[in-house]
Amino acid sequence: MEFKVPANEFYGDEPAVLDFPDGWTVHEQRMAGHGARALSGSEISQRLGSPVGTPALSELAQGKRRCVIIFDDMTRPTKTWQMLPAVLDELGRGGLGEDQIVFVMASGAHGGRMLFDFQKKLGVDVPERFLVFNHNPYENLVDLGVTSHGTPVLVNREVMSCDLKVTVGAVMPHFGYGFGGGSKMLLPGVSGLDSITPNHRIREGTGPGCVEENVRRHDSEEAARMAGVDFVVNALMNANSDVA
Repeated sequence: MEFKVPANEFYGDEPAVLDFPDGWTVHEQRMAGHGARALSGSEISQRLGSPVGTPALSELAQGKRRCVIIFDDMTRPTKTWQMLPAVLDELGRGGLGEDQIVFVMASGAHGGRMLFDFQKKLGVDVPERFLVFNHNPYENLVDLGVTSHGTPVLVNREVMSCDLKVTVGAVMPHFGYGFGGGSKMLLPGVSGLDSITPNHRIREGTGPGCVEENVRRHDSEEAARMAGVDFVVNALMNANSDVA
């Protein structure tokens, strides 16, 4: 008896095949939204133009000098390229030109990536049109102080040089932060190792889907406020990792 499960995102996208003995009774537990229809570009634009709890990105962009778009790395299946046209359109309507927008990969301490990785994540044309940076957790950091939980907040200098900070990620269960996306793009995403290590040591309230009492998540959210994250794009995905 064979089951195919999604795997190898960005590296062939071939599913993993799980083979079970024929005598077994096997149940496949699918997530909510498993078969949800992928959103079209216009549908993504419509949703981005009506954000929850914040002015539109085009409004936030008005009068700004430089914008950074922080995006998750290759360990996450987020198809960032599906959302970027809408994000870039909003920034353009707010008055920002392409030379005023940079990208930083929120790799935390995972290590740097190459051009072809950026192209897979962002689309082939984006690294040709914009500056795209790896994050370095060891140097070129700005010290913003300490959270109420005692975590030093050291953030990527390129990120902190921008007066408009946008994150683009996805809401996925995470064992340490409850869910990915949001503030996690800042800490650990573009923070120094001396910030990541004490934050990762926090165990109180952690677990997949645990948010309200999750001290590690609260610590991350406090760091994001200290850094001044302005706008968060959080995608929900179907089983094919399409924005749905």
